[in-house]
Amino acid sequence: MARRRGQQLGHVHQQGNAWYLAFREDALDADGKIVRVRRNPKIADAKEVSKREAQRLAKEILTIVDERAQQPMSLLTVREFIETRFKTDVIWALKHAGQKHYGYVLDKHILPAMGDVRLRDVSTDHVQALVRKKFEAGYSVQTVVHIRNGISAVFSHAKLKRAYHGDNPAQGIRLPEMQRKETHALSFDQGREVLLSLPTPVREMSLLSMTASLNVAEMLALKWKRVNLTGEPALLGSEVLQPHTLVVRENFYRGKFGSVKAKSRRRAVPLSRSVVEALVGLRARGKFTGPDDLVFASREGTPLNENNLLRRVIKPVAVKLGIPWLSWHVFRHTHATLGEQIGMALSDRQAQMGHGDVRMTMHYTHSDMERRRAGVEAMSEKLTALATGIA
Repeated sequence: MARRRGQQLGHVHQQGNAWYLAFREDALDADGKIVRVRRNPKIADAKEVSKREAQRLAKEILTIVDERAQQPMSLLTVREFIETRFKTDVIWALKHAGQKHYGYVLDKHILPAMGDVRLRDVSTDHVQALVRKKFEAGYSVQTVVHIRNGISAVFSHAKLKRAYHGDNPAQGIRLPEMQRKETHALSFDQGREVLLSLPTPVREMSLLSMTASLNVAEMLALKWKRVNLTGEPALLGSEVLQPHTLVVRENFYRGKFGSVKAKSRRRAVPLSRSVVEALVGLRARGKFTGPDDLVFASREGTPLNENNLLRRVIKPVAVKLGIPWLSWHVFRHTHATLGEQIGMALSDRQAQMGHGDVRMTMHYTHSDMERRRAGVEAMSEKLTALATGIA
């Protein structure tokens, strides 16, 4: 029977103590043109496998090669594709946090392990071996998941650009069970002790985070023009800022201002009386009080360093109070936990924290804001009842 166009016969031959298969394969060069590539891979150990068995293995390999001939794949290595296509097509459009994340995963883990392997040659075995090696080296399951997801993203884009065909090699990878760290939240009593022990402006930041759910990156980027400490509505561009309310629009993450991580994080949150008094006092004592000045600014008017505040201010207080796990993120967990304890509606907690499908364009009705305000007032009163001098 005549051989199909593109069908390979190949040549099985012995070199030393191994069987090799010589054949030609279609591929795409850097310009996307089809070229013929000579291949001569080792297929078996000659001491363990007969020539007949080697020919059977060769037939299986050539069947895959014939399938590839219908859709030739790029000769680019993983490194070349990432540098010339993935970084320029995908990573550049991500937010600052996303760029940092991919930069770490690619440069630290993926490129050193498989950067010099051609895209077409990467298999699930490569990926499985890599994630297992990283886990055995002591990396967390979460890090291993990030590595797997990073590889998946690269090959998804390669498939989109027709540089790779077939199944994504990151699919079906087995991972160890996720062991999440224990999460913590402050009780009302602990919250009051923390507020009494912290100096300004960390005290005000902690109170704001616990009652209004802002994370540290959002607080560091907060400007006075986005905070209404009066009892009257105020205009912020084309939108109305309700009395005793602030709006979250950007964050300050790893030394750079940027938009918030998700649309739902663009939100308005009501401020309790104690928070309003605390911020009024903070502004009265500060010198950077213009509309575009930061609410929580350094002596030079620049953003505070969250790591320095955590290490030098929060952690010493935490150790002293017997809660060494205290961190910036614990304050947000505290908001959710205490909100549940006082009966705050789930939808209101979701809106406060900017979670789920809640969108920022939410033009909250007056009744929505007042219902949420009652919740934060109750929470704030319990936190500050025994903490005199907070404002």
